[in-house]
Parts: sequence; structure tokens; C-alpha cells
Amino acid sequence: MHRILQESRDQWLDDVKLTATDTLKRVKYKAEKLGQFNAEDDSVINLCMGYLYLLSMCQENELFVQDEPSWYLIKNINEEKIH
Repeated sequence: MHRILQESRDQWLDDVKLTATDTLKRVKYKAEKLGQFNAEDDSVINLCMGYLYLLSMCQENELFVQDEPSWYLIKNINEEKIH
């Protein structure tokens, strides 16, 4: 895999990991300090936890070491700034 693309991929995965972790902290604060928790919060928690779990499984099994053509999609998405 091209070094720049790999760094872009790794940075993207780390950015999403940080976003998921921060989101979990905010939902926890909302529930504990404000006493607010709803079905939407539960869905967000499941989504974030699912991402973090799958990321750890992929890293543990070295799935990101392989040269994966689908990572070019990430580069294209980043270049087009599609969110």
C-alpha cells in the first residue's frame, strides 16, 4: 500500500475512534449528570461500541496490514469531502 494512503487510512481510523470515544463520554455525561437518556442515545452507544469493537478486532487480527484496494475509496471520499 502506498505510504501516504496508509497514513491517510490510519489517521482516518484514529479520527473516527476518537470521535466514537468522545461521543460515548458525552452520552455518559448526559445520562449521569443531566439524567437524560433516550432510544437515540442507546443507538449511538451501540454504533460507537460496535465501531470500537470491530476496529480492535481488525487491528488484533492485522487486517489493516494487507494491501486493500477499497482504501482508495476513503481517499476519494476525503478528496470530495463527502460527509
